[in-house]
Amino acid sequence: MQKFSREEQLLLEISRLELSPQNLTDIQNILQNKLDWNQLLKTAQNNGVVGLLYFHLRNFSKQVPLQILEQLAKIAYMIGFYNLNLFQQLKIILMALKEKQLPIMLFKGAFLIEHVFKDLTLRHMGDLDILIHKKDFYCIDEVLTALGFTALEHDYPKEAFGVLRNIAYVKDDLRLDLHWHLLENNSPFNIDLENLWAKSRTATIAGCDVSVLSLEDLIVFLCLHGIYNHYMSIGLKCFCDIGEVVGCYCHEINWGNLIVCAINYRMAFIVLTGLQLTEKLFPGEIPPEVLKKLEAQCSKRQMRWLQTAGENFLIANDNKTMETSIRLKMLTNSKNKMQLIYSIVFPPLNQLAYQYSFPQNSIPGYLKFWPEYLGGCLNKIVKRIYRKCSYLIYQVLSAQ
Repeated sequence: MQKFSREEQLLLEISRLELSPQNLTDIQNILQNKLDWNQLLKTAQNNGVVGLLYFHLRNFSKQVPLQILEQLAKIAYMIGFYNLNLFQQLKIILMALKEKQLPIMLFKGAFLIEHVFKDLTLRHMGDLDILIHKKDFYCIDEVLTALGFTALEHDYPKEAFGVLRNIAYVKDDLRLDLHWHLLENNSPFNIDLENLWAKSRTATIAGCDVSVLSLEDLIVFLCLHGIYNHYMSIGLKCFCDIGEVVGCYCHEINWGNLIVCAINYRMAFIVLTGLQLTEKLFPGEIPPEVLKKLEAQCSKRQMRWLQTAGENFLIANDNKTMETSIRLKMLTNSKNKMQLIYSIVFPPLNQLAYQYSFPQNSIPGYLKFWPEYLGGCLNKIVKRIYRKCSYLIYQVLSAQ
């Protein structure tokens, strides 16, 4: 079992909206010890729970240095101010798109803040994520451009459409990601977008009625986003999101449908990993039979890894594991693993053309830039191995 530092134990206790009597007792006991407050703040930021840390620690003001509370208050205020700006822009965007009768779907941050956390300071939202129908892209692009947003992709839309699944827009310091798919290129998973839209719900966000993911799809996507897309590197934020969604909508979630989604999307182990780690943070939240049915879809090797190493990723830290190895562990099918490796070593022609700015469908261009691409991949692998070895050596020397 993973051994957590006192600072990490404190973050495990506060990564929730409501504290139980046991949480309060544990926090009191932890605060009686000497803490590395700078390390605590750094780890809280890495895990996206600074807002929650301040929200709860302000009730223990006698045991927390005033300087730390002031620093936490400042960060929480900045999170709230940034989120407020995002929501103000979101309302303008939603109203403009509604006027043009252009359907969109919101997922992740905006829904979670308004309907789950219900406080702009408690959860940082890095950007606005909007899912659209691909056929509506040009019309929505016109609306966003008229509102002052600029696309980051310099050569969209024709070239980008063959490679990308989303395009980022910026306005001042705000960022908006326009998605027409929830999966990356060459993804081993399978999401039926038409079915996803058909199952969507309607929620009021920023004062406007808008489509959002069904609860089951939301939980599955939160697992995919934190476990696979971000290589299990965002830590507590991911599991806190899942736990609070489950707690808030426990009587509305159809767990049978969620299991079917996870299996049909080929994400059984990813969802199991997300739910099992969430269960460690929120004991009793996830029905045991759900975990058992998902376990039945996973290999023995995956289950051994989850039982022995999975808990290491409950809290994000500076020790990053190799990205590809994490993704390989998430895949059950050997064919999917080979496809993943192949897609990394030999990316699609149009993807490399987009990355290195040579003509689409140019075989000579591919042959020219592929060695440079592969060299970059190998360089990343070597750097990660070096960092991993350095970290292990540091741990050994520190223990002596």
